[in-house]
Amino acid sequence: MLTGRRVSAPEAYFLGIADRLVEIVPEGEEVTEAEEKEIPTRARRAVLAESVRLATEICEGGPIAVRAGLQAVNWAREEVENVMYQRVVKSEDRDEALRAFKEKRKPVFKGR
Repeated sequence: MLTGRRVSAPEAYFLGIADRLVEIVPEGEEVTEAEEKEIPTRARRAVLAESVRLATEICEGGPIAVRAGLQAVNWAREEVENVMYQRVVKSEDRDEALRAFKEKRKPVFKGR
């Protein structure tokens, strides 16, 4: 970012700038000129599908834990992380998560 140099998707992943890659054209597959014109559309669809999948996965988590995790990352200080951890540990949702794990079922979070 500071150099303004463009990096490829694989390099961004390797550097930790991106945390996942979405395959548009399988590696080693030949692409015709007509198919090449469709790559932007395929890319948008694939990225949107992965985004929805990731959002769904996040939404399955406890809202208190998700919110606390975001706060801990946004402030990136140990004392904030500790406060957020305590907030989660004291929640009813944490207890529900532990019960659900023990009972081998999906937790039902209430945001408390």
